[in-house]
Amino acid sequence: MNPWFLTACVLLQVLLFDPRPPLLPAAAIVVIVGLLAWTRQHWNSHLDMYLLMLGPGSLAMYAAGKYGFGSGMACHLSFSWTHLLTMTAGMLLVTMPLTWRYARCVAEARRRGQGVAFLAMDGAGMAIGMALAHLPALALAGHAAPPAWVSHAVMLVGMGGGMLAAHALFVLWNTRLVDDTAAAVR
Repeated sequence: MNPWFLTACVLLQVLLFDPRPPLLPAAAIVVIVGLLAWTRQHWNSHLDMYLLMLGPGSLAMYAAGKYGFGSGMACHLSFSWTHLLTMTAGMLLVTMPLTWRYARCVAEARRRGQGVAFLAMDGAGMAIGMALAHLPALALAGHAAPPAWVSHAVMLVGMGGGMLAAHALFVLWNTRLVDDTAAAVR
């Protein structure tokens, strides 16, 4: 997984949202993600998947929203299930193969023979987390919506939360499976 590529994907997103972004927040976002990408070997293996979702996945989501509907981040400005599903599909189509190949957490699951289940559960958690993060857009329907980048950031936090919840459920399921197998052997 190339840290230059991940950092460039995030920089491109910042520039696509606003050709003249506020310099300090934009630089902070790019630097933080860049530092995480460059030092990812020292962090939890699940960070690989999250970085792929933040970088090329989020960029694919932007492209699916823009070219699928011609409105860029309209999903963040006026909620639409169709738009959300299109953008989520764009993200999944790009990131699932990359995650299968480059994420250390998936490589560990593949070694245990659980790669497909692990990736499916995390992908579902990510999609559910993003959908739940869009609930405030429903509450704000007809009112002044926050800027698109704020909604996008909230969605990315929801995505991470969904992935963490799915991972926790997978660990619980896996632990129970191991415990049940051990009990059956006794």
